[in-house]
Parts: sequence; C-alpha cells; structure tokens
Amino acid sequence: MSKTHFPGLSTKAFSHQLDVSSFEALSHTPLISHFINNMIKFLAEVPVFVEMYSNAVRVTPKNYGKIHDLMMEACQILDMSPPDLFVKHDFNSNAFTTGIENPAIILFSGLVDTLNEAELQSVIAHELGHIKARHIFYHQIVRVVATYGSGFAGKFFPAHLAQQGFLALFMSHLRKCELTADRASLLVAQDPHVIISTCMKLAGGCTNPEHELSTNEFLVQGKSLEGLIYDNNYAGLLYWLKTIGRTHPLPVPRASIIHAYSESQEYHNILEGNYKQYDLKVCMNCKKATSILNKVCPHCMAQFGKQMLSDLIYCRVCDNAIQKSEYDLGEMRFCPDCGSDMMGKENIFNKYEWI
Repeated sequence: MSKTHFPGLSTKAFSHQLDVSSFEALSHTPLISHFINNMIKFLAEVPVFVEMYSNAVRVTPKNYGKIHDLMMEACQILDMSPPDLFVKHDFNSNAFTTGIENPAIILFSGLVDTLNEAELQSVIAHELGHIKARHIFYHQIVRVVATYGSGFAGKFFPAHLAQQGFLALFMSHLRKCELTADRASLLVAQDPHVIISTCMKLAGGCTNPEHELSTNEFLVQGKSLEGLIYDNNYAGLLYWLKTIGRTHPLPVPRASIIHAYSESQEYHNILEGNYKQYDLKVCMNCKKATSILNKVCPHCMAQFGKQMLSDLIYCRVCDNAIQKSEYDLGEMRFCPDCGSDMMGKENIFNKYEWI
C-alpha cells in the first residue's frame, strides 16, 4: 500500500509547540552568529565529513541500496532535498545528524542490525525531521554555550552551578527538538506502532526473533510509569533527575507521546492534506511539484538553479532560500538556517528562488 506524500510540507505543520517556543527564543537571541557558524564548520562539520568519508560507508544505490531507497522515499514523503547518508561500524544502536550547509545522517551498524526496514526508515525520517526543522545549527549553538559559557559565568558565579545551569538548558532544548523529529518519523511511517516498536528496541530490544515484543504492552507500561511518578513525589523526583541530563526523552514516555499525537486531529488533518505548506515549484526534469525551498528535487535528484522572485529571500552566507511569508522580517535578525546576521550590510536580503 502506497503512503501519503505531503508536497510543500512546512515545518510549522508538524512542529511540537515546546520545540517552537524554544526555537523562537533562540532565534531572537543576539549572538556572534557568523563567528559561531564558522567555528561549527571547522570544528564540527568538516571533521565529521573527513571521518565519514575515510572511515564509514556512504549510502548510494549500489552501497546499502535498500537503505538508500528507504531514505529517498522518506524525503519524497516529507518533500525535502536528500542529504548524504553514511553507515559507520559501531555496535551501539544510534544515529545522528550533522552539518549545516551540507547535512549528513550517520547510522551506526548496530542500529542497522537491530531494526527492521520500517523501523530503520522511521529513524532516518527522524533525522530528516531534524534537518527540515532546522535544529542542527541551534543544537550547535547551545553546545557552544554549554561548553564555553560556563567558564565565563564561573568568573561571576560558582562555576559548578553555572555549568549545571547551562547544561540543563542545553539538554532541555534538545529533548524538545526530539518531539518534533518523532512527528516527522510518524508522518513517514504512517503507523504509530512502527515508532513504538523502535522505542522498544532502543530501550531493551535484541536481534533474536524468538523473543516477542508487544507495542500495546509497552504503552501499558507507559501508563504504569505515569501513575507512578504522579502518585509518588519521590518517584517523580527520581524521574526528573534521570531525565534532566539526557539529550533524548526516555523511550517509554516517548512512545506514549507519539502514540497520543497519532490519535490527534492535528495528525489526521495532515494525512488528509490539510496542513501548512510552502509554495510549490515544478521540476523541469521529472515534472513533479516540490517545495520552493528545495535545492535538489527529492524525486529525480535534479539540482535547481537560482532565479529572481519577490516572495523569497536568499542568505548569501549559507546559500539557503527562505520564504518571507513564514517570518516577520522586522523581527528576523538572524538566518534560521545558519544564524548569520540578516540585517548587517554584509548579508543583505536578496530576492532569489531555487527553481
């Protein structure tokens, strides 16, 4: 059975409100953004690409061809340009996304071995959600603040307390971003039990097919946890302490949250085609409609050029197009993709479109 696609899908259509609030707070924070952008590029992005190209396998139609097909289908459903994808030898069941100008998803081989195809695609879609929702740059900003800000604050306050405060804010932001990325994963899987089973395997799964797993039982476990932490203040405190230092929500409540979203009217409206959209353009190569912001067609991989238009702005620093109708230009001081100062004379608004 073919899945529903969402042409022009806007990030606002599926972003979790906690993520939106966090994003808005960060996007209006005065930062030395050009400096941070370059620091991220040379201290994080470039080293990771060197590592991946020299010590991992790049996913192509001929290398991990099935995984490549899963990613391409996910990109077509979410209507976004495909990033680079790598598989790295590591027994941990993990995946992450890096890169601002050139995003890339890295899957650990332990994850590939543990999950089935539907679950693996849900993880890829989760990482695509981070890219589409522009989480990567802001992840790096809070990492910089958490790493270096505590040393500065320690000159005025007890260093340990300052460091813990920065880390708590940092982890809180990351956990909020995960809720949005999980929603992108559900939009691709279009079956909440795929996401729930993925959470189960990340919590305590194994590769032996003889061991049965029930997603319904996992949801019942979530109800038990909810009752425990609400009925027992000490248990609630322990749960909070266990969560505060994590970059991701714990898998049991995470499954419960995405299951609740799958039953919401908001989710079903998207499935029925009622969602916030970016404007569309038609690829001259495959004749299919795709988001006006895409640099590469997710259907045929054709690259788009530039053309003058009045409804887009173009960031000269990160080379990304931004739809003006999505933002209040009077308040958008920093580019949401790379954090560059959009009001400065060195980075003026230029009216381009990717076509």
